[in-house]
Amino acid sequence: MARVIGASVDYPQLVSTYTERYLRPRLDALAETARQAIDAGNFPPHTDPRVIQDVLAGSIGSVLLQHEQDVTAAEVERRLQVVLRHIGYQP
Repeated sequence: MARVIGASVDYPQLVSTYTERYLRPRLDALAETARQAIDAGNFPPHTDPRVIQDVLAGSIGSVLLQHEQDVTAAEVERRLQVVLRHIGYQP
């Protein structure tokens, strides 16, 4: 991810293609999962699923960009659990 961002200055089409083919389907799936959690009562009823998507995706992106060593799935999961609690998720 960091390499794609770094290459964006010289290869702007790379970021567009990455976003369209890789990132957008995952963001849409994340928003759909958030929508389902709202419908199930895990978030307040008027919560915007795209905001949840932005917060969670931003948190994941931040972890991936800030750490020099390999990031484990457990680290990402732990971060997401904390963020979910802070944005009002109720299991």
